[in-house]
Amino acid sequence: MPEGNGESIRVCYPKLISLNGKDVTAINEGIRQRALINADNLLMNRNEELEHRLATREEYCMEYTQDHTNYIITYLDENTISVVFQDYLFEGSIYSEYLELRSYVADINTGRRYKSTGLLTRLEDGKLAEVVHKEILAFYEKEEKEFQTWAFTEVMTPELINETLQTGLIVDGRYYSNVYLTPDGVGIGFTYRMNKQVEGNEYAKILRGWKAITIPREEAQEYLTDAPVWRKCE
Repeated sequence: MPEGNGESIRVCYPKLISLNGKDVTAINEGIRQRALINADNLLMNRNEELEHRLATREEYCMEYTQDHTNYIITYLDENTISVVFQDYLFEGSIYSEYLELRSYVADINTGRRYKSTGLLTRLEDGKLAEVVHKEILAFYEKEEKEFQTWAFTEVMTPELINETLQTGLIVDGRYYSNVYLTPDGVGIGFTYRMNKQVEGNEYAKILRGWKAITIPREEAQEYLTDAPVWRKCE
């Protein structure tokens, strides 16, 4: 947890250089905006809850905010770019501390960004979410992470993951999915944050983070939309 007062903002993001006369201004601006979402909220668009927390410094709070964002380019060719941002966010309280993953997928030729719901379709049967859930649960079981295993068994179910994939929304204010491209297939990152009150302990146990998996292209093929980015990266 950070110590001291003030703000610590460090946001890294890629910038494309124009090739063959292509105008990449819109792409670069889209990448920049996607990278700076949390930093902008901390510096310029603070909500009333955050302002109150920092001003009153209630229990477990401090007058300090932090946003550190790094990135990975998961796919890039002359037509398409896929970027994944990994973000650590601290909003002045141990109960407002987040680890999250978000993606940016765009057509370099048109500047169009594709949100997760524009990349996957026909998710009603829930089978793709079951694959995602099974891999995440198996990972935590192998690592013998008891709390994470319990959480993905009892709370973060395949149905919950499927809801985030179908809607592209943040569910219950804390769970959401991002879709991105990789050379090997389709990347899906699931971000989560939950509290569990532990009997005999006045403090809630907090679980925060994200887990990403890659599904081979052939296994995910039936769920891909007809978005041009899929055809161009074949």
